[in-house]
Amino acid sequence: MEKQNKKLVSIIIPSYNVEKYIRQCVESLLKQTYKNIEIIAVDDGSTDETANIIKTLMDKDERIIYYKKRNGGLSSARNYGIGKATGDFIMFVDGDDYLREDAVEILLKEIEDNDILCFDYYIKVKNNQKIQQAQYSFELNNEKKFLLSQPSACTKFYRKSIFDKNNIKFDEGLLYEDLALIPTLVLYTNKIKFISQPLYYYRVRNNSIIHSDEFNIKKDDKFIAIKLLINRFKEKNRYEEFEEEIEYIVIKNLIIAYSTEILQFKDEIYKKRCEKVLENLKKINKKWYKNKYLKKSSKVTRVYVEMFRLKMFFFCKVSLFIKNLKDGGRI
Repeated sequence: MEKQNKKLVSIIIPSYNVEKYIRQCVESLLKQTYKNIEIIAVDDGSTDETANIIKTLMDKDERIIYYKKRNGGLSSARNYGIGKATGDFIMFVDGDDYLREDAVEILLKEIEDNDILCFDYYIKVKNNQKIQQAQYSFELNNEKKFLLSQPSACTKFYRKSIFDKNNIKFDEGLLYEDLALIPTLVLYTNKIKFISQPLYYYRVRNNSIIHSDEFNIKKDDKFIAIKLLINRFKEKNRYEEFEEEIEYIVIKNLIIAYSTEILQFKDEIYKKRCEKVLENLKKINKKWYKNKYLKKSSKVTRVYVEMFRLKMFFFCKVSLFIKNLKDGGRI
C-alpha cells in the first residue's frame, strides 16, 4: 500500500523540562513499525535542553513537527497539539513516557469502525521495575468498562473526528485534567473497544507534581476535577444512567489514589484531606460505601476503604506505608 493511501496518525507529545527522557520518548515513535505518522512535539516553555534535543531529532526525520509555546500546563499543550494535528487518528504520549515499537500498527489494525480504542500499559517505577496494568477489571458493556478504566488520555487511541465534531478540550490550568475529561467521552460515542495488550510505558517520577515530596495545593484539584466530571454528566442528563460507575470513579480516585498521593505529608495535612474526601463522598451519596463495584473489589481494598470510612486514618497510613515497601503503594 502506498503511503498516501494509508491513514495518518498524529502523536501529540506535550513536553516540559523532560531533557532526561524526551529522546527515548521521540525515538520510540520514530521506530514505530507503522511509518505514516506525524509527531507533534509541543514544548510548553521548557527551560532545560528539551527543545535542543527535539530539534536535533527533527533534523533527522521530517515527521517531527516542533512547536514552542508559553508555559500553560499539560492541558494547554495537549489542546495546542490537537489544534495542529492533521491525522485521521490521534494519541497522546507524555514527554517522559514512551511507546512499544509496534503500538501504532496494532492500534490501527484493532480500531476497526470504533472511535476509541483502549489498551493496557506498563508502569515503570524505582529501579526500572515494570508492572503491567490492565484497563478494567469488571465484565461490563464497553461504555461502563470505559468509565471504570484508567482515566488516562495516554492509554487510548482516538478517531480525531470525535474531538473535532464535539469541540472537546482539556481543562486548562487544572491538575488531574484526564479525570475531568476522559470518562465524559462516553457522552459523545459508544463505539469503544478494548484490547488487552500493554503498548504504553508510563514512568513514575518522584519530582513530578503528582509524586513530589513537597505538598502542592494543586493536588486538591482532584476535588475540582470530580465536580467537573459529575456536572458534565448531569448537563447531558445522563448522570443517573451511569451513577454507580461515576460513584466508583470517585471512590477509586479519592480514597484509593488520592489518599496514596498525600501519604508522605505531615499528619495535619493528611488528616485534613482525608476528612475532605469523606465530605465529598457524602455529598454524592450518603451510602457510597454500598457501591456495587466496591463490593466486587478485592478484600484488601474493601478493608482499606472501610478503615477509611471509619476515620481510622492512622491505620490507613500505616497499611499504605507497608504496601509502599512491597510494591510501590498500589492497593
